[in-house]
Order: sequence, then C-alpha cells, then structure tokens
Amino acid sequence: MKNILALIILLPGLLAGFSQRAYAVKAYPYSIKITQPDGSVITIQKHGDEFLNWTTSGGRLVTQGVDGFYYQAQFSSRGVVQATATRVRPAAAPQGVSTITPPAAAIERARARREDFARTFSGRSHLSRLNGVASATPASLRSISSGNRKFLTILVQFSDKSFTSASPQGDFFNLLNQDGYAVNGATGSAWNYFRENSSDTFDPQFDVVGPVTLSHDMAYYGANVTDEDDNEDDIRPREMVVEAV
Repeated sequence: MKNILALIILLPGLLAGFSQRAYAVKAYPYSIKITQPDGSVITIQKHGDEFLNWTTSGGRLVTQGVDGFYYQAQFSSRGVVQATATRVRPAAAPQGVSTITPPAAAIERARARREDFARTFSGRSHLSRLNGVASATPASLRSISSGNRKFLTILVQFSDKSFTSASPQGDFFNLLNQDGYAVNGATGSAWNYFRENSSDTFDPQFDVVGPVTLSHDMAYYGANVTDEDDNEDDIRPREMVVEAV
C-alpha cells in the first residue's frame, strides 16, 4: 500500500476552472542532480504533468529501475516508458525543453485521465463555489505564492486508523504555522520555509480543520491497484478527497 495522504491542502487557485478543464501541475522546470546507488551523479530533467510525464538525461528518455539506477528507456507501442539495459552515465549533459514526443496512446490516455479528474470535481457544488476565489489565469495562479494567503488544510483519518495524537489539529497547526517550530528536531514550520524561500514575499496562513473520519478503512482508499500499463497506484484516492471535502 502506498503512503496515502493523511493531510490534504486545497489551494483555491488550483480548484479554479475545474468545470472547464482539469488543472495540470507542470513538472519542475529545472535540471536535477541525482546520486545513484554507486555514488555517481547524473543530471535529469522532468517533463509533462501528473497525467503524462517522462524523464530525460542528456536529451535521451530515461527511467529509474527497481535497483535505484537510471537507465536509457523507450516508449512501448502502448505509450509506456520501458527501461533498456543501458545505464545512464554521469557524462550526459542536461537538456531544457524536451524534443521527445510521447506516442499517441500515451497522449490519449492522459487526455482521458484529465477528463475523468475534471468530472470527479466539477459536480461538487461546494467545490464549485471555490471557483470564484481566484480566476484560472496565469497571473492569478502566480499570485498564489506572494503576499498574505490562506490555505485550507483538512486532516483525515480512516475507520480503522486514526491519529495517535490527543490534539492533531493543534499539532498540525503548529507544524504548518508556528515560527521556529522545533518539535522532533524540526528547524522551522512550513510558514518559515515559504517565508525564507520567497525572501519574505510570501506569507501563507494554513487553517487546519478536522480530523474528518472517513467512512471506510485505509485499504478501501489506499489498496494497490495495477492498471493496463502495469502502473501501480492507490485504488480510490479521489474518492477519499471528495468525501473529506
């Protein structure tokens, strides 16, 4: 079972415009240095979004193997990234814009996933009301990460697994908002992190509610399921989010 979310942060701007299209979070736009199991360092680049994504190194398609190493890869006829036997070496240079075009099967599958995601949320009237909080323009989305902004945080637990803390709401409020948070060796809260990394231009406030106890056990939402492309995922994560909201 994958680590299913026990903490949901709903960003108002990300919920905007779901009735027209699903918001797709783009991959991190810069190169990333990765240390492989043998200590060698390679540079990779992520491309796409959460519905269709791939990784390159030196302009070539790559993927991480079960042994932790990255290998050169290729798309199958079904649009699935498959590793070859050739391991990625440190000499590969980073690349910005990908020249790799995923096959039609992968593009069509991503389109179907976006539509399914949009349908899941567009019918929720209380989510739709959040659409008015911010328009889905690039300028409004950028504005989320500057100034004083409020974010709703919903704590959820399952019928068979609950928080062990006597005061989870207070604990998570401090974890997210407290200046100088130091519990369990922490070196600041989420608020400290965002303030520091934005040069004090972003001042978020996380409003914590819950915990909400879901109607089913953890396995109902988080049991592993394998799709037709052998990709493993949780079985009902969206249902968990919809029920919590």
